[in-house]
Parts: sequence; structure tokens; C-alpha cells
Amino acid sequence: IVGGHEAPEGAWPWAVSLQVLRGGVRFMHLCGGVLLGRRAVLTAGHCVDGRTDPCSWRAVLGVHNLQKHGPHTARRRIRRIIVHSDFKRETFENDVALFELRSAVRHSLYIQPTCLPPAALVQPLENSSDCYISGWGRTTERGEHHPAPAAHPPPPLLGRLARSLDPLPAFPGGEWHQSKISPVLQQAQVEILPSSLCNSSEGYAGLMNSKTLCAGVWAGGTDTCQGDSGGPLVCYHPDTDRYYLIGIASFGVGCGRPRYPGIYVRLSQYRKWI
Repeated sequence: IVGGHEAPEGAWPWAVSLQVLRGGVRFMHLCGGVLLGRRAVLTAGHCVDGRTDPCSWRAVLGVHNLQKHGPHTARRRIRRIIVHSDFKRETFENDVALFELRSAVRHSLYIQPTCLPPAALVQPLENSSDCYISGWGRTTERGEHHPAPAAHPPPPLLGRLARSLDPLPAFPGGEWHQSKISPVLQQAQVEILPSSLCNSSEGYAGLMNSKTLCAGVWAGGTDTCQGDSGGPLVCYHPDTDRYYLIGIASFGVGCGRPRYPGIYVRLSQYRKWI
């Protein structure tokens, strides 16, 4: 998360770290995920790209600092992975996947499933300014801040826009610093921005489709980044006093750049699939 701060412990009890086995010995964080119920984790389809074997993954739940699993932390191996059958990695269409855990987790103060909004709340939530992103991803764009490109990046760049990490060793010590991944869960407040703005020639110039949402800050500075893919975009509804999951982090141009807010899967379009 770029432009965020450390989340209070237990603030986002549905946040999951999805980790992949490297060299057969240690797991490293690759993507975020969101707990649904007791044994399903929703994430981005591109996180699974080329890593479809459930045995190479684990989910870590109820964790605050990835380097220090506390008494509230649960680790689960994965029974199966279901990627949306129409996921297209060139365009990030239908960028969703579900991980089924081998065994259910116990709900606690630190491990709770997210709420999916009832139909009547979808519209207000998808226009909300009281929304939060969270994740263990990079806190700065790789190579610090490049000035935004003057010309709009052509679609072939899309492959580089994924917000999953190239699996580089993220444990145990100094590599954190060098890769600018945050071992401690970060959060940031964002607003849902009009697609007409984000998809205009000023911004993504038609790269967004109708099943996505755009969220962040138009002027830049607050965003998801590599390692945050698949993580939650939740919005607060005052009448019910709850947070609802309305998106999962999918892609972007750089991280936190002006005119390129983060693009999220619009989950209201995937209720049936889930």
C-alpha cells in the first residue's frame, strides 16, 4: 500500500496473506486475499498465473506482522484453486479466483469473514468515499517514484501492471527492506472514483471494463501496489455500521501515480460466480 499507514492489529480480520513455496523450503507472500465463510479465500485470478498447484500455496490468516506469527494466526494449506474460466491475463478481465482451504478456520476477533453487500447497498457503496484498502505489498513503486509517463502507456504494457509480486525472497531479514514490501499490514482510505473519469483519455483511456471499479485519489499518492493484488477494497455503510467487500485489487499503472488510480474487480458482478 502506497500512502498508507500501519493498520491497528485485528482491524481487517478478513485480510489473508497468500504465500507460495519457494525452493521447497520457505513460503513467501505473493498476494492478498479475502476470507469468505470458514474455508474459502477470494483473490485475483492473475495471482495464480502459472502456479495452479494447490500444494505450492498456503494461506495465513489472523496475521499482523508476516515475520511474527502471533497466537491468533492460523496457517492453512490449500485443497483446490478455482480461477474464473473467462479470466484473460492480457486484459485482466474476470480477474478473480477462489482458494478452498484444506480445513476450516475458527472465527475469532482476528479471523472473520468479510460481508458481501445486499443488492440494495451496492449502488451507494460503489459511489462511496469511505473506503479502505489493506495489504502487505510494496509501500513505494519499484525504483521509487518515476514521473508519470507523458504519453498514455499502450495496452501491451498491461502485463507489467499486475499487482502481484514477482516471487523474490521476502524472508526472513534484510530482503524486506530492499524489496520495500511491508511485513506489517498497511491500510489507506480511498474513494471510489467515477469510471467515466478513470477511463477517460486523461487516465486509462478505455483499458477499464464495466466489471471493474476505480478507487484511490485522482491526484495520486494513495494506492495498492505489487503484493496487494487480490486484497480487499471495503466500504463502510453507516446505516448497518459495517464494512462491505466491494472490490479486490487487480491492476494499475505504477503505484500512486496521478491520473492512474487502482483498478479493482467489481464484485457485484461476480456474486453468482462466488
